[in-house]
Amino acid sequence: MRALAKIQHLRSDACKQKIIRNLSRLMDIRIIDIDVDNQMIFFLFEGPLAFHRVKQELWRIGYPIIKYKCQNGKSFLSRSEMFDQALA
Repeated sequence: MRALAKIQHLRSDACKQKIIRNLSRLMDIRIIDIDVDNQMIFFLFEGPLAFHRVKQELWRIGYPIIKYKCQNGKSFLSRSEMFDQALA
């Protein structure tokens, strides 16, 4: 699945490098792009648990996700659909 997320406090290349360093340790995700100017990150992930780990790690290092869109094939998933998939 793909996700596009707006991140709080992403203001410089140093912030970007910190995010890359910390998220690269997580399995089941791949960072595609981080846009510092718009405070956005675009990444691929294997499932709801991997997405939750990304959210948790970003929050832990001081860059919480403000809002996001996840795409499974052609449709975007809401928060409740992500939660439902995690329970399945």
